[in-house]
Order: sequence, then structure tokens, then C-alpha cells
Amino acid sequence: MLGYSFDSNGADHSVDGHQALLVRYVEPSSPAILPDPGAEDSARSSAATSSSSVTTSDDKASLQGAGAEGGPARRYFDVSEVDQPAMPTPDWALDADMLVRNGVRSLRVEVLVSDKGRAEKCTVQAMEPPRPVLHQAIARQVCATRLTPAMRQGVAVASVRHVEILLTQE
Repeated sequence: MLGYSFDSNGADHSVDGHQALLVRYVEPSSPAILPDPGAEDSARSSAATSSSSVTTSDDKASLQGAGAEGGPARRYFDVSEVDQPAMPTPDWALDADMLVRNGVRSLRVEVLVSDKGRAEKCTVQAMEPPRPVLHQAIARQVCATRLTPAMRQGVAVASVRHVEILLTQE
């Protein structure tokens, strides 16, 4: 049986010397105000080919109505704008065995995190090799991750995380 471990600090870890999941945070070069995460055709989703996203059921009501008709869009702070970024506790919820069975070597996911630490929307932006049929399942798993919210000037704020997960073989 293969062993797995997550490493959020960028160092490669393997269990039993076989496989490791390396987690890197890939942040955009310039911060931006993100569009309403409840919008069907956001610029991020249409720009990413074959991307799939999941909005958690707990947060659908809070996301619906945000925007032009239901008030201002929610502001998701980029990691460059917060004192402490949102982090998983303890690790990202992801079925590593499923990734191995399907030959996935890497994936990139955008996670919108509420000020309460809930993953509100998770979008698989890229996967190598491409496996669009897995996007929904992976997004659902990542959205199940427990997180600590980002902190800005001592206050919990909504934020965005860009996570790259690499499956490495030792």
C-alpha cells in the first residue's frame, strides 16, 4: 500500500518512501476584487478550460443575491492583502488514492474561503493529465476541508487561496 502525506510548507514528504503529495500555494501576481462567486459565468470560470466548481450547500444562500441585485459582491482578499492567509486544519481533504488510481500528477484549485473559515466555492482550474470527469469530485473534497480564516488587522476576512497539489513519486 502506498503512503501519503501533505506538506503545506513546500517541502516534499513521503510515507514509506513511495508517494507524496506536495502542496504549494500559487498566488496571482496582482490582487484583485473577485466577482460574485455565485455568478454562473464568472470571468475566472470562463477563462479556465474544462474547469468545474462546487459551492457548498451551507454557503449557497449567502452567495445568492450578492452582486448587482442583492447588494455588493463579497470582497475576497488575496494573500498579499492579509496578515495571515486561510489555512487548512490540519490538511486539505483530498482522496490521494483516487488521484493515484486515475494517474493524476498535479492539479490546481481556487478556493474561496469565508470569514468563518468555510470553503465556499472550490474550482479545479487545471489538472495534469486532464481528467474533467474528476473535477467535480475533487472540488467537492477540497470544499470539505476545515480551514482557519484569513486575518487582516486582527479581523477574520473572506479570502481566496490558489492551491497546487503535486503527486510525486520517490
